[in-house]
This record gives sequence, C-alpha cells and structure tokens, in this order.
Amino acid sequence: MGRAAWFARDLSATLGGAGHPSPARRRSDFAPSDPAVIHSRAEAIVRAVGEGVGMPGGKVHVPPRWFVVSAWHVLRWIFRATGGRKGLWPPRPGKWGAARLTTVGGRSGEPRSVIVGYYEDGINLVSMAMNGWGPAEPAWWLNLQAHPEAVVELAGGIRREVLGRAAVGLEREQLWQRWRELDHNLDGYAARRARETAVVVLEPRTAAG
Repeated sequence: MGRAAWFARDLSATLGGAGHPSPARRRSDFAPSDPAVIHSRAEAIVRAVGEGVGMPGGKVHVPPRWFVVSAWHVLRWIFRATGGRKGLWPPRPGKWGAARLTTVGGRSGEPRSVIVGYYEDGINLVSMAMNGWGPAEPAWWLNLQAHPEAVVELAGGIRREVLGRAAVGLEREQLWQRWRELDHNLDGYAARRARETAVVVLEPRTAAG
C-alpha cells in the first residue's frame, strides 16, 4: 500500500471513530478514552504529513491537499470536542508542537481559529506560514498582517496574548535553521512554493509593546 493510501485509510479510520461511526460498529466499541486514542492517532498523522517523504534528487512528496487539510481539521475537531483537553501538544526534543491560534479576520473582523505547528524561541513562539505547502498564503497569516494582535492556546490550558510578525534578515535565517533541525525536508518543501515562506514570530504583547 502506498504512503498516501495508508494515510487516507488511517485518516478515514480516525474520522470514523471521531463521531461518525459505521453502522456496523456497536456503541460499546467506543470506550470513554476514545478522545485520547483519537488525539494520539491524529498527532501521528499530522506529524507524518509534516515530515513527508524524501525522494531521490532532493525532491519531497507531500500527501494530497485534501488529506493535509483534513488532518488539521481532525485536530480542530478534537480540540472542540474535548473542550480543549486534547488536540494540542508541546514541543519535544526534535519535534514541533501544536497550538491553537485565534486571529481577527482581515475582512470580517470576527475571530478565526486554526491549529498551527510551532516551537519555542525564548519567550516567543515560532510558526511558519506554509499552508500545507500549498501555493497560497494561509488565511491566518493574512489576518495577522492586517491585525497583528492574536491569542495562542497551548497544551495544558495555557493562554497567551501575542503579536504576530514576520522574521527578517539574520533572525529569519536563524529561525529557519531551527525549523530545518525539526524537519530535514524543509528546503525541499519550500521549493514547491513560488513565494518565500514566512517564518512567523508570535511574541507576548507586553514584551512587544
């Protein structure tokens, strides 16, 4: 079975267990701990999506766009379904974490929430406006450019008010290198996009202001 097919099967299984059970499955098949199991599986899937597959010649394979988007949507569903107890995780050695970022819609002015990958750089959080390595800028980054004020929620119920900005110059080079250490396929991914991928710094509002 190809990697993309395996991803699709596992995501379908995850979604099937996440509130859309098959009629063939009995209610007793869903234990009270299911959200934790779903969280663990979804985290593994999203990490696999982020890591992709290295190929000869330095090229990388990214799963189909629908799958990348669906995997992140699963995490959003888990976060909402568990009242924020699951769906996020902190960075660990050699691995990035997942946070919930709430921005202000650039046109609507309404709150818009997404799950993003990040790592810590001192008191700042660092993400990347990569949009699943699709060609367009992610909506959350466009929102931050219009309204830099945002709120970040981290695993454990931690909430931070932040300002978002793009790293430039030497700072960007250093933060990009940190991302390289977490994802050895980073440059191959970035080459798939015609535009430069912004490294986004989320700094505490009190420190920034």
